[in-house]
Amino acid sequence: MEEKLYEAFEQMSEREAEQLNQTLEGIADGSKASHSTRSRIRQLTMKKAGIHTNNRYAKAHSRRLVATVAAAALLIVGGGGAAAAGIIFTNRESIDTEFGDGAAQVLEEKGAVANIMSENEHFRVTADMITSDGVQSELFCTLIPLDEKAVSYITNESGDLLGGMPDLSVCYADDEDSQPIPIGGGANLQNYNETIEIGTPIVLRADIPLDEVDSSRKLKLCLSAMLDDEELMDGIEIEFNLNESLQEAVFESEDGSLLKLTPVTMSFSLDKQDVQIDHPESESLRVSYEKSDGSVTEEELLTNIISVDYDGESYTYVVKMESVIEPDDYTTVIITDISGNVIAKYSLSENA
Repeated sequence: MEEKLYEAFEQMSEREAEQLNQTLEGIADGSKASHSTRSRIRQLTMKKAGIHTNNRYAKAHSRRLVATVAAAALLIVGGGGAAAAGIIFTNRESIDTEFGDGAAQVLEEKGAVANIMSENEHFRVTADMITSDGVQSELFCTLIPLDEKAVSYITNESGDLLGGMPDLSVCYADDEDSQPIPIGGGANLQNYNETIEIGTPIVLRADIPLDEVDSSRKLKLCLSAMLDDEELMDGIEIEFNLNESLQEAVFESEDGSLLKLTPVTMSFSLDKQDVQIDHPESESLRVSYEKSDGSVTEEELLTNIISVDYDGESYTYVVKMESVIEPDDYTTVIITDISGNVIAKYSLSENA
């Protein structure tokens, strides 16, 4: 059904897009739309897409339909219609929360939108963006509680988000008997500083080490509850592929070790003897960059460390960038210790 809808939007005129935008009344989340609004959207889109179905089926899927409509049509006015605007994030605020104001628009232009959604009566989850740097893949997701039961389940008595919710794992989508593989990740810190209510978007990041999965196979992200009411997240599953990645730039040090930059992550390895700190995962390293225009950024603490893996000889770091970058704008990356001593210097690889 979604394919027919998107085909219809690609042929939509600017006037038709404006009418639909007015009908949506600025709503990107179908669960907040009234019954009459959902009915109007349903009738308009079914007719436009040439979808013929019984009313009972349409009503049962109206919220999912509204979400699909919003993803394809909202904010397309003024750009010459849907075809001119391309696909936008369903949860643009989530992307901006992770990477700063305006990040969603930049990543939309890079074709980074996933918008894979799954929901039950209590929760809706959308995989907004999927990235990979050859070391680890990141799923940036949005979890939305749809009723009071969901809110009370993931919050404490003060309405604050409970730590460690939900439990994340992946398995192979083509094998029902495959065992779940536990992965890292969790909610954005900003969500712990606000009161969670029905409809509050909770920004999640799922970290998938690529050496633990077969990335050529389709994977399934599962969210589960860690308490007694397991049915609250029943049916929440996101199927996805890891065979596509954002643009990356590869840098190489004199000893041949590599550093990879994507618009949102950086990964590199350091020899054990070069990391003279008790806790390698702590914010004890600094980084600076030389750009293609000749400028050099100020040295700054290496924060937002996603993971640190140790194989007995070296530490492999995966770091989330503070904001969206253009990898091709950089020629050199310099890693130093907290005293300013250079640990590694990576130059843009000629073989990249």
